[in-house]
Amino acid sequence: LEQARNVLEQLFSDGALRKRSSRYRIKN
Repeated sequence: LEQARNVLEQLFSDGALRKRSSRYRIKN
């Protein structure tokens, strides 16, 4: 369970952060 959660968190941060960062950059 810990490994799966780590992988999900990594994927989320890798994708969500990238999309959010791009959105924030466009907004700023």
